[in-house]
Amino acid sequence: MSLDYPRLRYIEAVPIEEEGQARIYIRDPLSYAQVPLLLPYPTYFIVSHFDGQHSLVDIQEAFAKQFGRILPREQIHHIVRQLDEYYYLDSPRFATFQGEIHASFRRSPIREMAHADTCYSSQPDKFRSQPRPCSTARRDPGGQPSALHH
Repeated sequence: MSLDYPRLRYIEAVPIEEEGQARIYIRDPLSYAQVPLLLPYPTYFIVSHFDGQHSLVDIQEAFAKQFGRILPREQIHHIVRQLDEYYYLDSPRFATFQGEIHASFRRSPIREMAHADTCYSSQPDKFRSQPRPCSTARRDPGGQPSALHH
């Protein structure tokens, strides 16, 4: 992938109003990018063109049409570098980072509790005493959970 045709990874984007300004809050639902970002609308407009299909010149043209001013190429490069630094871009740097995380996970004999203290307790005694409806449900002879009887 060329950073001259930047491609944003899948993100969640939420518009918010802050100090009378429209901003877009972005985060990575897969949690590779640990830091959520708050983007001013013009920056989000630029980032929304990071689909791997638009060149930097295409992005400059779209920006000029939308905002009536010239967007310096160096400003786009700056945004690309920042998003790549935080792992929001589908880039060689992200691919290396993702590969390292996956390799580390495969090598680890212990799996971290992904939802500890949100869906269940991280404390062993409390965890063992929490209800487990899926594992304690009565099953029919075919191995499927049976209907609840009232």
